Amino acid sequence: MKKLVTENSDMEVLSLTRAHMTGSGLKIICSAHKNLRRLSRLDLSYNRLDGEGIKELATLVMPTSLDFRFLDLSENPNIGSAGCTALLKAIWPPSSHGTRQKNLVALQLANTGFCDDSALFLAQNIDKTEGIGALHNINVSGNLITKPGLVALMSCAYRAGSGAPLRRLFLSQQTNTNSLPASMDAEIFQMVGNHPTLTHLSLSKISFGIAAEIVNVNKTLVSFQVDDLVLTSPQDNNYALVCFNSLCQGLSVNQSLQELKIRLPWSFWTLAYQGMGKDLEGQWEAAAAWMEVLENNLRGNLALRTLQMRGVTNFEEELMLAAVVSSGGSIASGISGGQMAELAKTEGEMRMVMLGQAIRRLLERNQVMHYGRKHGLEAKLIGAF
Repeated sequence: MKKLVTENSDMEVLSLTRAHMTGSGLKIICSAHKNLRRLSRLDLSYNRLDGEGIKELATLVMPTSLDFRFLDLSENPNIGSAGCTALLKAIWPPSSHGTRQKNLVALQLANTGFCDDSALFLAQNIDKTEGIGALHNINVSGNLITKPGLVALMSCAYRAGSGAPLRRLFLSQQTNTNSLPASMDAEIFQMVGNHPTLTHLSLSKISFGIAAEIVNVNKTLVSFQVDDLVLTSPQDNNYALVCFNSLCQGLSVNQSLQELKIRLPWSFWTLAYQGMGKDLEGQWEAAAAWMEVLENNLRGNLALRTLQMRGVTNFEEELMLAAVVSSGGSIASGISGGQMAELAKTEGEMRMVMLGQAIRRLLERNQVMHYGRKHGLEAKLIGAF
């Protein structure tokens, strides 16, 4: 591996993703750091790197390679907080004698052990125009950042507003973090919910109501993803359905959002109708009526190309799994037939299948329209649809 580096002194891109590389392997690469001065793109994602290897990268490579534009260390969970902080200090040296990586465009640290200390350090150093430099893509999802760290990162984005290049912010955290569900709704909506420049945003543990509100008011997001959505409210038994209706209305007028991914419990419809006295077939009938609301609101939307609402849209396997889980059966017995039509036994279930297929056709239409807009064929395609 060292030979690879030493024999390519003009190397600008080094991608060793999924190479089973450990910290020791990274140290070997770093030992040839004098040959990496022109490196602008480094992708070591999906390996087995640890904090010691990253410290070597921060000490030997970063100070001499000052043209980094893309840095991806994602899916190396053993890097840990100390390794992440060492890397950040190499990007933004605390000493006035150090030179920061002012050309860095993308920083990918998903599932690396990045936690509050690292988040606070990052926030402090990008909380001004000269600090953020060219950085427009930050991914720290899948980590253990709690409320203080998340608020610090969102505050930077909020204060920078349209004056900073930040466009992509991925903050969805692991489900076992100690952040309370929906405890950050107010901060999230104020700081990033209607941000003037963000085009890609991922969050977790926010309420369904805030997610729906973001879809309704935000006019810049192209991609919006929410994990572990909160569906219940002690004040409103109909909360889930009210939020679902609001989301549908938002999709009818939002012409910028192209990708929406929301993770709901498989038993969404059961939760939505709890306390209403509906039996399982009644839930299917009522759910089909709400699915029709979703389909109707999507008909006039020509932007959305990807819609994943686990437990709601019920496309293919989702329908089968949702049906099995909500009825208390086993997954193996529920999908043994392998076909949606074979699983759907009642009128309500069949209606859900048909509506799911109709929604899929609308999304496929939008995919074709997107292609047409890129290639100057939109006028012809509008006539075809």
